[in-house]
Amino acid sequence: MKKSNTNAFMLLTGIVAGAAAILFIKSDKGQQILDLALNKSDELKENAQKLIDESKNIMDAAVDTGKDKLDSAIEVAKETTANKMDQFKEGVNKAKDNLSKA
Repeated sequence: MKKSNTNAFMLLTGIVAGAAAILFIKSDKGQQILDLALNKSDELKENAQKLIDESKNIMDAAVDTGKDKLDSAIEVAKETTANKMDQFKEGVNKAKDNLSKA
């Protein structure tokens, strides 16, 4: 018996709360609060979009900088490798000369 009373009380409470919410929203003050909430949500949406756009710009700049630095590092590595290969070839040629003289 107690469970049916609890369910009926919960149903009645829900109905009263819903009716109170509807009456409040239909009132002038309720409309003002609802309009304010909608305006603030539009502002929030605009600010979020600005933040997203700015973040994309920052990420694009970071990626471009990273690519430039990687390209520079690759060029340095190529030059260093070419220099080391030239030095190696010089060493091999010197060794050949020394062997041919001996």
